[in-house]
Parts: sequence; C-alpha cells; structure tokens
Amino acid sequence: MIYLSRGIACRGPNKQRLYVRHFGAPIELTEAETQIWLDGRLEFACLKSEKELCVFQQLDKRRLVYCESDHTDLAQYMIWLKKR
Repeated sequence: MIYLSRGIACRGPNKQRLYVRHFGAPIELTEAETQIWLDGRLEFACLKSEKELCVFQQLDKRRLVYCESDHTDLAQYMIWLKKR
C-alpha cells in the first residue's frame, strides 16, 4: 500500500505527542501513528509490516492519509488527483 499523509503538524497541550491539524481541531497521534504519519509527510511511503496495517487503518478512518493499494506510477498519480 502506498500513501501520503494529510494535515499539518502543530503544537498541542502535550509536548510529548504529535498533533495534526486537518479541517479543525488538532488530532493527537499515538507513537505508532506518529511514525507512520511522518513517513508519508514529505514523500510517498509504503507500509513496512502487517503490524502497521492496523495503525494505518486508524489514520485512514481519521482521514489523515491518502492511500492506494498498488505501488505503481498510476497509484501515485491517483493520490495526487485526490490531493488536489
């Protein structure tokens, strides 16, 4: 699965955690969510293990990632179209 992260990293009340603002109030991310979100922040990223899939699905439900199931140039193009 290939993805790009959505939202803007911002400061929240807890300096130990990452907060992401996407259409409203900041959303606090767990440590596992933070690593996955940061991997796709500046470039296309892929999930590295099956364990990451559950965490990734949580990010997807929160609408904090654009994703496609393929690892092709067409999949990257489809993500860019969603991003616009």
